[in-house]
Order: sequence, then C-alpha cells, then structure tokens
Amino acid sequence: MRFVALFICVFAYPCLGNNIEFKADYYQRDLKTNTTRGRGNAWVKVGEQQLWADVIELNMAKKLAIASGNVRLLQGDHEISASNATLFLQTEVATLEDAVLVSDQMVLSGSLIEKLAKDHFRISEGSYTNCNIHLVSAVNFRRCRADWRIYGKTIEVKLQGYAHIYDAIVYAKELPVFYSPYLVVPAKTVRQSGILTPQVRSTSTLGTGVTVPYFLVLGEWHDITFIPTYYSLTGYHLSTHYRYNYDYGRKGDIKFSFIERRFSGDPSNPALNDPSKSKALGFIGEAAVDAHNIYRFGKRSHSRQIIRLISHPFYNFDYGADVTGSEIGYLRSQIAVTSPSDYLLFTGKLQYHQSMVISEDRGVDKGAPVELPTLELSQSTKSWLGKFLSWEWEVSLSNFYRPQPFDQVPTTPLQQGEQLDLDPSFDTNDYLRTGRRLIVAPRLVVNIPMGTSMQFQPILRTGASLYQFDEPSSDFVHREFVDVEIPFSLYLSKTFETGVAGFEKVKHIFQPRIAYANRFVESLSSNHPFFYSDPVTGLSNPRFDIDDRFSKFEFLRMELINRFYRKTEGGIHRFFRLQVSNSYNLKTFTDDPRFSQRLGPIEVLSEFTIDKFAAQIQGSYDLEATINGQGEAIHESAWSSSLIYYPQPLDSIQLGLLMRTKSERELTEQKAYLNFFKTLPFFFDISGMLEYSLKDGEVISYSTGFHFRGQPRSCWKLVLGTGQNFQKQTFVTFNFQLLFGQLGGAPITLSFQ
Repeated sequence: MRFVALFICVFAYPCLGNNIEFKADYYQRDLKTNTTRGRGNAWVKVGEQQLWADVIELNMAKKLAIASGNVRLLQGDHEISASNATLFLQTEVATLEDAVLVSDQMVLSGSLIEKLAKDHFRISEGSYTNCNIHLVSAVNFRRCRADWRIYGKTIEVKLQGYAHIYDAIVYAKELPVFYSPYLVVPAKTVRQSGILTPQVRSTSTLGTGVTVPYFLVLGEWHDITFIPTYYSLTGYHLSTHYRYNYDYGRKGDIKFSFIERRFSGDPSNPALNDPSKSKALGFIGEAAVDAHNIYRFGKRSHSRQIIRLISHPFYNFDYGADVTGSEIGYLRSQIAVTSPSDYLLFTGKLQYHQSMVISEDRGVDKGAPVELPTLELSQSTKSWLGKFLSWEWEVSLSNFYRPQPFDQVPTTPLQQGEQLDLDPSFDTNDYLRTGRRLIVAPRLVVNIPMGTSMQFQPILRTGASLYQFDEPSSDFVHREFVDVEIPFSLYLSKTFETGVAGFEKVKHIFQPRIAYANRFVESLSSNHPFFYSDPVTGLSNPRFDIDDRFSKFEFLRMELINRFYRKTEGGIHRFFRLQVSNSYNLKTFTDDPRFSQRLGPIEVLSEFTIDKFAAQIQGSYDLEATINGQGEAIHESAWSSSLIYYPQPLDSIQLGLLMRTKSERELTEQKAYLNFFKTLPFFFDISGMLEYSLKDGEVISYSTGFHFRGQPRSCWKLVLGTGQNFQKQTFVTFNFQLLFGQLGGAPITLSFQ
C-alpha cells in the first residue's frame, strides 16, 4: 500500500507541487475530472494545513479538497472538528459545516465556520466560550458542557485579537441571562495590553463610581495596570499596580493610589473635602502605598520588603482595598533579611506600625513604634553532654523609636493612681514605648529515657532583658529570670474489635498530661515608670510587647486528651476527640490577666465526625467569679457548638449556638444561627442564613440567596440575594459575572452588580 501511495504521489500528480501531500488506505482516480478520492484514514497536507477525514476528494481542476466524516483541520495552535469541509488548496480559505474550533482554552462552534485567513474566521449561528475547557480537543469538546457561553447569530473573530458577536445572548449553563445586539470579547491567549472590563459601583459615602481599567504589558516579566475611577460625590481615584516576576527569587508588586479628596487636619473630625489643605503635585489630595517584594540570595537566605503607608488615618475607611491589612488597628511596614544555616538562624528587620484613628484613641495600636532595627540570632536544638541533654538559645536586640505622638500618655508618669494625660497640648516627649532592649534567653532540655507509654522532658529556661531609656532621664534597667517547666504524660492505647460496619477496628488513645511551671528567680525593676501597672484598675504604661510583661508565676496545668481512630480501606481516620484542661495558679497577679485568678478556667474541646455528620463543642468556664461594676459575682464563660450535615457533596445544613457570659452585661450574648446551602435539580441553588438572639428574643440578621450554578470552579457567577443585616437594615443584592480568562495575568471579567 505504501508503494501505491508513493507511486501516486510521485508519478500520478507531479503538478501538485512539493507543498501538497496525500495519503489514504484506498484510492479511486478519475482522469476525466482530474480528481482522486481517498477513503479510510485519508490525510492531506497543504503547506501548514493538515486535513483528516474518512473520505477526502482532491479536485485538482478546481484546486479543492472536499472532506466528509470525522473531519479535522489543524494549523498552528488551533484545531477544527467538523462533519464536512471544503479546503481551497491555493489559499488558506475553507468552509466547515457543524464545526468546533479550539485555540488554547478558547472554543468557538457553529453551524458553519468560514476560514477567511490563517487566524480570521466568520461563524454562523455560533457560540463562544473559554471556561473550564483548557487543553480539550475539538473532537472531545462535543461531549463537554460549557459552564457558560455566548451565542451569536454571527461571530467574526481574529485569534489573538477580538471576537465581534452580533445578536449576542449570554447563557449560564443553558439559562439565558443577558442580551446585547453587539458584544466584543477578547480572543487572546498571550499577554496583551488593553482596556479591561469597565465597572460601575455605588456607595452612600462615595456616590456612583465608574471604573475603566487599562492593562499595559511592559515586557515578558513585568506589567502595570491603571485603575482610574470617578465618584460622583468625592471626585477621582486612581490606582497604579505594577507587578514583576523576573525569576523564582526576584518578584514583587507595588500599588500606588491617590484620591482627589483632602481630609481635615484634625483626625477626629475629617471633612468630606478640606479645600484649605494643598494638594501634592497639584492633583494628589491623599495617597496610599502598598508594596511587597522578595529577593533571594545564596542558597537559603532571602529578604522581604513590605511597605504599607497612608497619608491620613481615615483613608482606609472608604478606600480600604488600596492597602492590604488596613482593617486592623495599624499598618505594618517591614524590611527583613533572613539567613538560616543548619543550626543557626539570623534575622534582621526594620519595622514600623502606622496607627489608625480608632486604635490611636483607644490605645491599642501596638505602640506604633519604629523598630530601627531588630537583630535576632537563635540556635535550634543541639545535643550536649551526650543524648540526654540538649540546649537552645536566642538573642534579640531592638531599638524602639516613636516618630509620632501618642494620645492619653502622661508627660510625667505616676507611681500610683490612674495614668492620665492632663495636658491637652501634650504632643511630644513621649518616652514610653521607646528605648533599646536586649534579650538573651538560653534553654536547657533534659531528655530522660522512659518507657514507651511515658514522656518526661523537663525544660530549664533562663533569660535577661536589658533596657536603656532616654526619658525622663537616661536610665539603664535590667531584669533577669529563671523558670522551669516539668511536663509528664502517659500515652495509653487500646484497639477494639467492634463488628460495627465501618468501625470494625477502633483505636482509643488516652493521654493524661500534667505540667508544673515555676519562675522561681526574677529580678523586678518596678521603680521605673515603664513597668508600672496599677493593681486595682489594671492600667499600665505601655510596653514594647508581651516579652516585657514579667510575672513570677507558678502554676500546675492538667490536660486529659482522648482520641478515637477507625481503620478503613482508605486508611486510618480520627472520628472523635475530647480534650479537657485546667490550670491552678499557685501565684496570682491582679495586673496580669494570665494569672489573675487562683483557678484557671476549665477548657473543653470536642470534635466528632461520622459519615455525613460533623459536630464540635468548644468552651471555657471560669471557676472563680469576677465582680462587675454592680457588685455582682459573675462566672465568665464562652461556649460555642455546631452541628453540620452534608446530605450531598455540595449541600450543607449547619446549626450553631453561641453562649457568652461576661461581667460586663453589654458583652454577654446568647444566640443561635442556621446556615444552609442546597443544590436543586434545575437552574439555580439556594442558600440561607438566620441569626437569632436568645437573650433578646429577636432576629439579629437573616439572608436568602439564589445561586445560578455558581460552583467554586465555575467561570461565571449569578447571585440574587435579600435579607437584613445586624443594623436592622434590609438589602437586595444582584451580582452577575463572567470570567474570560487572563489577560497577562489580570482576570478579564464582565460584571453587573
């Protein structure tokens, strides 16, 4: 057969030229019409184009290749499957009936696809999609169900360009959700510059905002996105987001944002727009920077840089998306270098906390000092004097500097009474939370050999903290401690043969544990205002962090741990856990909440999982009462429980209960909640939430949502929802979104909300 094919190619068609090849299992030639018909695994190659079919007829008089039955046309990185096709041999023009075109993750199908050029197509009665079908072949796509698609009476598309769709209908699954007489969508699979999908949003404080993002490719490894927005009430807002990924060890991004608004100079009373403040460069009212970068050097060492700054503490109220982490009481900026070896770890960092308005008023802004710098060196566990002893140590040197004033800090701290700022003009000389600190902390671990069911590993910790303060006078303070922790635990296990289906073999592990800890040596330097704490009110001068809180503790901690495992064909799984613990403080300190009561709270944690059910109980109960402002003795407690049922993989019903009792009545709460998600056998799924106050006997909040097949990996989302929030305000939400893939790493979406 190969000889026959070779004979035909060499002798029968010398006029075809070198750019045409033709093969088939069987041949039939008609000299009158100058045609050859190939049947069975027929194949023809014309330049870059390859055509497969059950039957291919070459008409050399008309320069045509006519194919039928399981037709496939391949050229470059795109493939077309069809029932019938006509290929013009002297051009790249072709017509394909009942065809599917696949190019990377983009799929176009239609009753007729006309190939006008190599990457130019016109489709009649067609559809466009690119969702969850990456690398699928044109033949196999017919067996797939597109998550979403856009139907068009006529679609004209240029690959690596755009698809122009006329009389467009957007389908989510098989549900039509949107119509447009004309729609243009990207048909690109490589990084391209261009305008991203415009967005419209509306808020009560900003008004209606219109956003038209522009994505610009700067090179193979970096790009920048411009995101301009104009709000009807507050003017313009612009974000520029630069990203680079040069290689594994050098990558990062930086976002710079600015707005037209100028907040008032008084952070406690910002105006909507303060025209008395000048604008930077003539057009920047307020600004924010959010930068992240990593640079690796050597085999293990690396440096990370995080810069998060805003020009006004109120910036994050309306523009929180500009800076990650702005929902907390401070913004942390840090430059760190880490260099590990087999036994040593060195870390150096510069760190700054920028206070937000609320945290500054309440004094919970972590002190907002600059750590300039902090140097840390630590050694991991290393054997010493044989295998029965091991030791560790760490050293930390920090310089704390505060570049901005802190409210509610007295100019002259008192040794007794409440610490109040009586000077409203106090603005400088804030020496609290500033200074230098050196911590040296070695640890010795004793490895005592025990039986297989026992563990006994005492730990001896020592340490010294050295401080140097500039205010109110130049002082040098030192504090030392030595403490010991002696843990002892039993490890008992037993396997039971139950005969219960799925639980034929159950293993129970019972692990009682008791630990004694005692800081038996501590030098107190309480004569310095930095360490003062009022024993009645609990008010204290702010410290750097928890490492500066010294209490000469002594306590016993007891834990009872139960774990149950079952053995199945899929492996060993834990299905039940119950842990109960309690502490007894032999020494108490009213100014340290960790050791303020003789008896610590009883703590309980329990988890249970079986088949389609999961349950959890977690809580604590104070054995000793707390006296509130009304003179009442209250045993504070906090309990939460949940029961979840999964009838189907995507369905869930969750019942929950929260019971919290506090000495302050306004913090006491008792509520129950219900959450559910149910998939339905038609176009949408439903979800709901109900939160009910058992204390007040009223509904706190509720919501209901209709999800039109918006599964986790779907490329489209349609959600309709309504409900009431905890402020008793009713709301209605509508959100529809399509994902058209990535444009240089940036998601391309079409949103209506």
